[in-house]
Amino acid sequence: MAFAGAMRERVRFERRVTSVDGYGNEQGAWSPLLTVWAKVAPKPTGRGEEVQAGRLAGAALYSVIVRSSAASRGVAAGDRAVIVNSGSLPSGAVLNVRFVGDMDARKDVLTLDAEIGVAT
Repeated sequence: MAFAGAMRERVRFERRVTSVDGYGNEQGAWSPLLTVWAKVAPKPTGRGEEVQAGRLAGAALYSVIVRSSAASRGVAAGDRAVIVNSGSLPSGAVLNVRFVGDMDARKDVLTLDAEIGVAT
């Protein structure tokens, strides 16, 4: 596998689980799905700062590459990746998963596009 040596970041994927309280209000909490080794790298894009609610907000797009498995194929857009340990991003950094795909078409690795610095 070409990416095996490059997967040096530990990433925990989480999914939001919602419940309804006695008054009909939705409450949500993040539930862990799996923790894996991954390659996390910034994607070169034209994005930088966006205006949100009248303020500048920095946003960056990242590529997260993980080995394909039954558990990792369960990760979907709308989930989030939390950095457990990394050399480039701080521990606890949250990346919102926007796209999941089998980009090499060999079912060896999954490539996820994720954003940091934006609301979930």
